[in-house]
Amino acid sequence: MNAPMPNTVADTVTAGKLVETMERLKDALIRENEALRARRRDDLSGLVREKVAATKLYEAQIKAVSKAGGTVPGNTEALKQRIAQLARVIPALAAENHRRLRVAVEVNRRIAEQVTNAVKAMAPGPGVYSRYGAIDRGRASGAGTPMSLSVNHTL
Repeated sequence: MNAPMPNTVADTVTAGKLVETMERLKDALIRENEALRARRRDDLSGLVREKVAATKLYEAQIKAVSKAGGTVPGNTEALKQRIAQLARVIPALAAENHRRLRVAVEVNRRIAEQVTNAVKAMAPGPGVYSRYGAIDRGRASGAGTPMSLSVNHTL
């Protein structure tokens, strides 16, 4: 993991600094997308923190460049091309990241719903009268034993 990055811009944003920040954001998005693809949930919290820090710094740098009239000191032709390339790649990675996060949230919601329904199904009902007039707190006579829970992890 990279060193923590500040969320504010204290000095002038050079083309080299902007490229470095964009590279960090791109790398963070790639690693988070890979973790989501491989379902490595334990890795996600650190990757999300890294992505958020890189995003905040990138936003701060873009605001600083905008306040400076859109000029970026130290901008060579090679850096201009790299910035343009990263400006095309980052939105695509962010869109994939958004889609994968949305799917992961939906899968977790479905799993939680299935577990909740299984627990509710196993809870004893309010009770019914038996044929002898006593209250039976067990399952109603038509209800069978609870079914086992199976979760499809292929989503």
